[in-house]
Amino acid sequence: MNEKALEKLSRRNTPQTNRTALENLAKVGFENVNVDLIFDIPGVSIEDVVNSLNIVLEYGVVKHVSAYGLSVEEFTPLKLFVDRGIIGYESSFEEQFISIHEYLTSIGFEHYEISNYALPGYESKHNLLYWRRQEYVGIGVSACGFVRMVGDVEERYQNVLSINNYRGMLSRGELPVKYEEFLTPDKAFDELVMLGLRTSEGVDLDQVCNLVGKDRYDAFLAKAEKFVSDGFLELRGKRLVPTLKGWVVHDSLVLELTS
Repeated sequence: MNEKALEKLSRRNTPQTNRTALENLAKVGFENVNVDLIFDIPGVSIEDVVNSLNIVLEYGVVKHVSAYGLSVEEFTPLKLFVDRGIIGYESSFEEQFISIHEYLTSIGFEHYEISNYALPGYESKHNLLYWRRQEYVGIGVSACGFVRMVGDVEERYQNVLSINNYRGMLSRGELPVKYEEFLTPDKAFDELVMLGLRTSEGVDLDQVCNLVGKDRYDAFLAKAEKFVSDGFLELRGKRLVPTLKGWVVHDSLVLELTS
């Protein structure tokens, strides 16, 4: 909702087109809308970010906000401008991440995943299924699935990318799978920690123990206790939960805990 931010990101839409979209959604009766917000944009202050949030929330239909810190990606105009010094960029990710958290939670939103906020009852059921490592079936061209088989063997797969190949394989009684991966306990452990620490639910320690056995579990817990002492994690019963401070350094935490 900020013209300066949209220009920096080379977006074609304007604040007015965004407002019109929200107005139309409200007019036709939508009551549950998500907005994606990018923050830590060069030259865009936290006041600008909070003002954008205020504007989108005015319409009464936004129940979910996804807030992502900017990544200056290769082969983008922004990367070129930053590299050439045309746009100065000094990240204020931590400050803006915390300010967004404080603002949204103060008006009733729950920070239930590192990048996601929702009013109670409006969490993304679809994404929670991924973050909790629950099963899902991929049906259709290029769709992905994740299933557990006999003996707790976990498989992730992707269907073929061509509609002709997809139809042909089905007509021959074949599963139209292009790629499949069987997860080892170690890989499943890495995913469990990485995904669990993205959420406010944290990591189920019983699941960790069941996956990797007592010796590795004890080593994992010893590492975790140091981060608990330093304020990055909390132990709540049998769950290891990230703090706001821990979310800021999520990737580093996961690397340390799974190495």
